[in-house]
Amino acid sequence: VDTNGDGRIDEADGAALLFVDLGRGVEAGLVPASRRVSGVDWAPNTGDFFIYSALPGGGGNEDLFLVNYNGTEDRDLSCPQNAAVPCDATVRDRRPRLDGLESQAIYQRVDAAGASVIALFVNSASQVALSSGPNDADPVFSPDNRRVAFRRLTNASANDGQGNWDILTVAVDGTGLQTVQSGPAFRGGPDWGPNGLVWVEADESGKRLVVSAADGSSPRTILTVQPSVSLSNPRW
Repeated sequence: VDTNGDGRIDEADGAALLFVDLGRGVEAGLVPASRRVSGVDWAPNTGDFFIYSALPGGGGNEDLFLVNYNGTEDRDLSCPQNAAVPCDATVRDRRPRLDGLESQAIYQRVDAAGASVIALFVNSASQVALSSGPNDADPVFSPDNRRVAFRRLTNASANDGQGNWDILTVAVDGTGLQTVQSGPAFRGGPDWGPNGLVWVEADESGKRLVVSAADGSSPRTILTVQPSVSLSNPRW
């Protein structure tokens, strides 16, 4: 909802987390818009729970949360109440994605200075940076859970402020960093399917939906739209 009244729907507005029962056409709210939900992923195998990022109920920066599919047992993963070590309230944890085993997550971790890296969340006491940043975002696991794809901002002023973004991959132990797509274009957050990667790409010529092999080879455009059309966030 356009909560700030600027005529646009973007991250400056509140965003709620909703559950939709497609069979019955029933919609239920899980997290209110005041919490400004910034990312969500659903447990891929059991479907029993969601992991999401949002503002804590008492205010502050974004944390990672886990909630059952029916809205019960909503709990803070980044700053649990019983944490042995106090959490850093200046850090923002955003846009989590679960692995296929539902045992760990990757997410974008933003420090107080605004630098962001891709991090692996094993548990509340173990979060490991997989990239060096300082402008990395939108991670996703490979189907075999061995690598992570993400995007990196390389020129913030290009493309009318959308920036130039590269697509990279890295192993879950932080080794083997590889740039799979680069150059002067905006590239949205990638997704990784059984046949490779998919992302949105945009420049002065228009906006495109692009797929490639997992190593970035053989990229091909499967959809092109005019610059005025919004195109974002593809998922396999």
